[in-house]
Amino acid sequence: MPNAHDTLSKLGEGRQAEIFAWTEGAVLKLFRDPAARGAAEWEAIATGAASACARAPAVHGVITLQDRPGLIIDRADGRDLLTLLGGQPWKLFHAARLLGQLHAEIHGVSAPPELPALRVAVRQRIEASDSVPPNFAQLALGVLETLPDGDPCVTAICTRATS
Repeated sequence: MPNAHDTLSKLGEGRQAEIFAWTEGAVLKLFRDPAARGAAEWEAIATGAASACARAPAVHGVITLQDRPGLIIDRADGRDLLTLLGGQPWKLFHAARLLGQLHAEIHGVSAPPELPALRVAVRQRIEASDSVPPNFAQLALGVLETLPDGDPCVTAICTRATS
């Protein structure tokens, strides 16, 4: 199979994923980490729930390409807010208001029962990380236990949206 970079048109990229044109009206969000299948499935569930109630893209499937997990989601054409603000900085307050409205919509979405409890997911990520020194991991786990229970849908969408 040819490399995905040779056959797909790259539209953008972030820290966790690359975005490729897929079909008419859809894109492929291809995760960089081949071990991110669980994260892709979690994001698909959370984004699917949000798309029913908020302005979030519909999810059309979770696939594997070149041993990397990916999401097929609706394509949102147009300029991103960062590019817009780079050329029109006076629109900062408009952009801030828009982001606030979108976050409020997402906070109104309840997590589907298929998503793990947020506290459990964060604990697992801290414990599995090779990048977090043990003393910081213990501190973070201690703080985590003091936090109120949260809704995993909101955090999954917000953190994955930065990819």
